[in-house]
Amino acid sequence: MCKPCRSPCSNLRRPLPASGSFAAPLPLPIYPERKAFHGPGEWTFITPRDSKGWILDAICREIGGRQEGAWEVVYGLSSIPEARNYFFSHYWNYLDAIKKHTHILDGNVLVWYTHPRDIPYSIDEQVVGFNKAHKVLFTCSEYRDLWLRRGVRPEKAVVILGGADPHLFLGHERRGGNVVGLSASFYERKNPDALLEVVSRMPERDFALVGRKWEEYSRFSELKALKNFTYIQATYEQYPSLYREFDVFLSMAMLEGGPIPLIEAMMENVVPVASRTGFAPDLIDHGVNGYLFPVGAGADVVAPLIDAAFSNRADIRRTVLPYSWDEFALAIHALCEKHDAAASAAGGAELSRRDASPANAREFPAPDQGDVEKVRRFSKLSQIERNSEARLAAALSRVEPTGAKQVVVVTGASSLQDIGRTPALSQLAEVGLDLDLLVATGNQKSASLFERDLRFSALDGLVEVSAADVEACIAKVVDYGPVAVIPSGAELSPETASKALALVEAWHAGDHLLEHDGARLRIPARSAHPKPRLEPIVREIAPALRLEAGGGLRIAVDGPAGPRTIVRRSGGRRGRVLELPTPLDLVKNTPSRLRWAAGDESSMLFSGVAGNLAPDMVRAYLNRGGAGNPIVEAFANAIGAQISHAEDQADDDATGVSVVWGVLRGSDKVIARARRDGKPFYYIDHAYFGRGHGLNYRISRDSYDAGPVRVCPPDRLEALGVQPRSWRSAGDTILVCPPTQFFCDAHGCADWLQQTMREIRHATDRPIEVRAKPVAGQPVEPLDNAFERAWAIVTHSSNVAVEAVVAGVPVFVSEASAAAPVGETDLSRIEVPRRPDRSAWLAHLAYSQFSAAEIGDGRAWRLLLENESRELHR
Repeated sequence: MCKPCRSPCSNLRRPLPASGSFAAPLPLPIYPERKAFHGPGEWTFITPRDSKGWILDAICREIGGRQEGAWEVVYGLSSIPEARNYFFSHYWNYLDAIKKHTHILDGNVLVWYTHPRDIPYSIDEQVVGFNKAHKVLFTCSEYRDLWLRRGVRPEKAVVILGGADPHLFLGHERRGGNVVGLSASFYERKNPDALLEVVSRMPERDFALVGRKWEEYSRFSELKALKNFTYIQATYEQYPSLYREFDVFLSMAMLEGGPIPLIEAMMENVVPVASRTGFAPDLIDHGVNGYLFPVGAGADVVAPLIDAAFSNRADIRRTVLPYSWDEFALAIHALCEKHDAAASAAGGAELSRRDASPANAREFPAPDQGDVEKVRRFSKLSQIERNSEARLAAALSRVEPTGAKQVVVVTGASSLQDIGRTPALSQLAEVGLDLDLLVATGNQKSASLFERDLRFSALDGLVEVSAADVEACIAKVVDYGPVAVIPSGAELSPETASKALALVEAWHAGDHLLEHDGARLRIPARSAHPKPRLEPIVREIAPALRLEAGGGLRIAVDGPAGPRTIVRRSGGRRGRVLELPTPLDLVKNTPSRLRWAAGDESSMLFSGVAGNLAPDMVRAYLNRGGAGNPIVEAFANAIGAQISHAEDQADDDATGVSVVWGVLRGSDKVIARARRDGKPFYYIDHAYFGRGHGLNYRISRDSYDAGPVRVCPPDRLEALGVQPRSWRSAGDTILVCPPTQFFCDAHGCADWLQQTMREIRHATDRPIEVRAKPVAGQPVEPLDNAFERAWAIVTHSSNVAVEAVVAGVPVFVSEASAAAPVGETDLSRIEVPRRPDRSAWLAHLAYSQFSAAEIGDGRAWRLLLENESRELHR
C-alpha cells in the first residue's frame, strides 16, 4: 500500500527505509553559537521566525560554525545584535530590516536569494534595497541574470550554489536498479500534474517521492493509487540511506532556487534528470553528468531522458564534490574579507568554483567603441564626487590650466553614449580646444551605470555628483581653468562656436597673451543648448477664427495637470493658418478639448493622433545595454525625434509619442505610463519574416504586435518571398510553446503553462509536447520537423505562431498574438481549429515590419503614418 507507513513498501525492487508520519526538522549542524558579550560580534545571522530548525536556519549555522569569530542566529527582526557582518537568509526579512535597523548598512550585509516570491515590495523597491547591500548571494545564475537586467548593480551580485555534506552523502555504486527518486515538499510550483503524467506513462519504472505535505495536492489520491509509486515521509537522518536506493533523481519543478536535494542526490552518485530552473543548469552538463529538460515539459520529453539516465555510467559524485558546505562557507567568508581584492573586483562573477564567463559581460555589453573613441579625443576624464574633498582634489590635480585649455562640465550624463552624443564636445574638439572633461551624473543610479561603462572601456574612474552640488564643485574648478557647463546632448550655437574657433586660431598664430590669460578662451557657461527640435508643424486651428492684425491668440489646453496656456501673436484675417507646435498634452489616443480666446471665447475638439502624428511629438527611448539601441537610435535620427533612456524616465516628463524596444530595462514602464495617460506608443522588436539583427524589425502602434488587419497591397510580401503552404489537417500532437520566464514577468502570466496544459487535457486526449524557447548553443530539433507531426500549435504570442500559420499548421494563441486574426483563442475548440484565408493577414504583417535601411532613412516612419489611413480588413 503506497502511503506513509513504518513497514517497507513491497512494490519497489528492494525495500526503502520506512518513515514516521511527518518529516522532522533538519538536524541543525553541531556548531555552538559564540555570542559577543563585549562589543559587536563577527557575524549576526537573521532568519525568519518560522524557519527555526529548517534549511534556512541550517545554512546560517553552516556558515557561522566554520569561522573563528563571535556569531549568533536571531529569529525575526525584533532585535539585531551589532556585528561586522550580517547574513539574511531571506531577502524579504532584509528589505523589512533596512527600514527599521538602518545601522546594519554600516556593516557588510549579505542577502541570500533563492527564487522570486510574492512579497509586498515592487521590483524597483527590491532593486534599491539590493543595491544597498554588500552582496546579494544568488543560488543560481538564472536569477542573478534576471536581477542584473532589472537594475541590480553587477558588483553586488554573486552566484553561490549551495552545498551538501560529502561525509553524510558518501556515494554508492549504481548496479542497474529501477528506482526514480524525488525529494520535495508539496508546492504547486513543483509541477505535480506533470509528475503524475510521468509516473502514469512509465509503469515499468518505480518512483519514490520523499517529502511532506503532498496530501494537500488535489490529485494526490490518483498519484498514490499508482502501483509504481511510493510516498515516503522521512527524517533528514534517513535521507542518505534513501538516496542510496535511487538510480535516477527527478526534479520536475517550474521554479526553483536550488534545489539542495539535487546536489545531495548527485553527491550520492545518483544521475539527475531536472527541469532547466534553479541551479540545475549550473550543475548539470546535459548528456554528461545528467539531463536537462525545458520547464513545463511533459512525459513525452521527460520519459526518454529518464531511460537515458539509467544507461549513464558516469561518476556523478565526482562532478559535485567541490560543492561541499565547507567550500560554500569559505566562499561567503571571502566576500567579507577586507583584503580579498579579487572578490571585490569580481563584480557579479560566479564564485561557485566553476569556470565561467562573467554574466555581466553578457547581460551588459561594453559601450559602443565609437562612443569610447569620442571620449578618448579629450585630454582627460576627471571626476567630481559629492561630499568628498579628497577625491575632488585628486581629480582637480589632473587639470592643468595652461594654454588653450578649458574645463568642461557635462551635466545629466549617465553613459558614455550620452557624452558621445553631445555635439558641443565634438564642436570644441574640432576647433582645437584642449579639454579637461568632468562629468556630473544626475543621481546614484546614473553614476553606477556610468561606472560600469568606464570599467568596460578602460577609461579613468568617475563617481556621481548631485545636481545640487554641481555649482559648489564648479566654484572649486574655476581656479584650475575656464569652465563651461554643457547639458548632455547639447550643442553650441553657431556664434559661440565661431568665437571659440577665432580664439583658438589666434592662439595657434602666436598670441602669447592667451597663454597667460586662459579666461579669454573661455566658452561661457550655459552657452550650450539642447538640440533644436524640428520646425513647428503647421495646423489650421479653425477656419472661422478671426484675428485682428497684431492681435493675440490665447490657447488653453485641458491636460492631466490642469489647463495650460500658450500665447501666440499673430495677424491677418479669417482663415489664417497658424504655426503652432502641438502641445504634448494633446498627443493622445482620445480627442482633447482645446479652447481659444480671440474676442469671444470658443472651443473645439482636437486630436493629435493618427495621420496627424509628427516627429516633434516623438521621444525614442534607449536601454542601457539593450541590443535594440542601434535600431531605436536610427529610427529617432531619421525623423529628428528626441532621444532619452528608458531607465531615466520621470513620471512628469513631457512625452507625446514614445518609441521603445522590447519590454526590459525600463521599456515596460514607458509603455505602462503611455497606456495610463492614453498616449500613443510605438513598440519595436524582431520581425515576423526575415528576422535577425541588422535585417528586419516589426514596429507596432499601441500594442506588441501588428494589431487589427488593414487592407494592404501584396508588394512587400512578394518582395520578402513569403509563400504560405496549404493548410494541414494531418498530425496528431499538440505542440505547446510556452513563453520565457522574462516574458511572463513582464506580462503577468506566470501560470500560463500550467493553466494551458489543464485546458488542453480537458479538451482532448491527443499527445502533448512542450517545446521551450531554444537555448543558444544547444542542439534543437528543427521547427519544421516538429510542425510535421503537429495537429496544432499552442503559444501565448511567440512568433512561432506566425511561422506555423505560414507552414499551414493551425494555431491557438492569446488575443495579443500577431496570429490571433487567423488563429483561435479558445482552447476548448482544439479539435476544430480555424483554417481561414491568410492573404490579407500576410500582406498586413509585411506592411508592419521594415528593413534596417528603411528605418534609418525615414521610410519606415512614412509607411507607419500611411498605414494609419488604410481601411480595416473585413
